[in-house]
Amino acid sequence: MAEIQNLEAYRKQKKQQHRRKRWIYAACVLAAACILAGVVMILPAGTISRLFDGGDEQFPLTLTGEQPTDICTMQNGFVVLSKSSLTLYHMDGTVRKEQFHGYTNPVLCKQNDMLLLYDRGGTAFFTMDGSGNISEQKTDFSILCGQIAKDGSIAIATTHDQYASYVQVYDKKLALKYWFGAAADTFSSLAFSADSRYLSACAIDTSEGLFCAEIYRLDTQTEAQASIQTVYDMLPLSISYLDAQTIAVVGKDSVAVLQDGKQEARYTYEGELVQMSCDLPNVVTVVTEIQQNGISQITSIGKNGTVTASAQVEEVPTDLDVSNDQLVFLGSEGFYVFDRTLKQTKQIDLPHSVQKIACNQTAVILLSGEVIQKYYIS
Repeated sequence: MAEIQNLEAYRKQKKQQHRRKRWIYAACVLAAACILAGVVMILPAGTISRLFDGGDEQFPLTLTGEQPTDICTMQNGFVVLSKSSLTLYHMDGTVRKEQFHGYTNPVLCKQNDMLLLYDRGGTAFFTMDGSGNISEQKTDFSILCGQIAKDGSIAIATTHDQYASYVQVYDKKLALKYWFGAAADTFSSLAFSADSRYLSACAIDTSEGLFCAEIYRLDTQTEAQASIQTVYDMLPLSISYLDAQTIAVVGKDSVAVLQDGKQEARYTYEGELVQMSCDLPNVVTVVTEIQQNGISQITSIGKNGTVTASAQVEEVPTDLDVSNDQLVFLGSEGFYVFDRTLKQTKQIDLPHSVQKIACNQTAVILLSGEVIQKYYIS
């Protein structure tokens, strides 16, 4: 009888030990999960995915065929433009879509996750979304310039047999929804407002022997007459909207700010303009070279025409790109990352020269000859 009682006590003791082991194991698993979660929170974005997807084994990419001429990023990938094709890549370097265009003078525009490629001097253009879907269209006359809006609308300015410039605006599916003809001015650049309703067109003209800019403001949702404004003593290079009513005209020597049909302010550069961007919110950013000391001055100009931020780099830029409120400056020895206040957040030295740069929130894509490399910046 005593032996049976001893056996029962032994079994009870074993069960208690087994339960304790299971509790200890569960506690260890929970602790490990908490530690992993903490690590994920403090690691830079994209680090975990790089650990588990095998890293960036595709990079550096060596391209075959024609030498690429331009690159840009999209939300989940990047595109490479050559003289004959446009190729969409995943961010890991694998090809997602290749589109042969056959354009003589291809020009690439991007807005959000939509691309516009048009043939300047030709009659063809197409759009591509982030999944590689293509929509194509042709014009009756030679294309002068084009632009894409945030809602996917497309504006194309062409020559015409009855007008100096003829603007057509298409919706996202490339159905025509608006047109406008300018009798005397040939448009060189276009810009949409942030709400995609207003379109401005810029033409280069002369007055009293000096260059000037003729700015047309069009309401693409009504048949309201276009408003026209002249900016004197300026060779215009580009235009952009700083808000729904404010237009910035970027010239060779200065930036003019227009509001409600009036020139509100003008900012004259220090040094020679070498790069510019209209992609940071509510500002125009210009890079000028101060030749006396070889320093580049980065300046952001706001809608009242005053400087909102500035920085200096002891290099002349080869290229410039903006994405997700950050600016990347490519020099001959490396690249520099700035936030929207132009505070430098990162500098990476490069072992060789690079011709083109494109960035998104976490990575920078570099084009050097026929080689593409990727660097993580966060």
